[in-house]
Amino acid sequence: MRASTMIVTMTAATLFAAGADAQQAKNTPDEIICAVTNTCDAPPPPVNGKIKVGDEKAFSLARPSGARPAAAPVAATVRAEAPVRRRPVATRQPARRSGSGLDMLVTFNMGSADMTPQAKAEARAFAAAMKSPQLAPMRFAIEGHTDAVGNREFNRDLSQRRAQSVVDYLVTQGVEAQRLDARGFGFDKPKPGLTPRAAGNRRVEFVREG
Repeated sequence: MRASTMIVTMTAATLFAAGADAQQAKNTPDEIICAVTNTCDAPPPPVNGKIKVGDEKAFSLARPSGARPAAAPVAATVRAEAPVRRRPVATRQPARRSGSGLDMLVTFNMGSADMTPQAKAEARAFAAAMKSPQLAPMRFAIEGHTDAVGNREFNRDLSQRRAQSVVDYLVTQGVEAQRLDARGFGFDKPKPGLTPRAAGNRRVEFVREG
């Protein structure tokens, strides 16, 4: 019986560009842990240049004994009163969810269960997350899905082989085999909102079981 319905979705789209950057995982292990456990920290408040009451200890206001405070120049006062414009700082966005799943990118060659370098990069990130203390007690079903192009038997077999390929690779990365279960569903479970033949149905889902 499943203890949870948390699903991590991996796209099984075809990768054609030979020169694509296929070694960089889209999500970090920390982002995967955050999405699976739903324990993401709240983002820090924006910096506005103001000091909150009670934060004065962060600054030293002492001056040498006998020294007279210097008068603040008028120009400096005017600048201080003027609004300070800061250039926005680019930050890495956390992994985005798609429905109940996590947006990742696992690719296979057309009609094949061979994982591309991009797929292996994503699987390595997931393996690292599975070995973390937060995810170490958990088990996952690796579920393969296809679109409805082709006959049922071929797609069921292809989805099973793709799911097994991911399981086998995770095991090579140090994940215990007993924590993984490969399942192929062919085109029997299209994604909600998509037609059965839509390319978005070609995917591998990591379903948390306990």
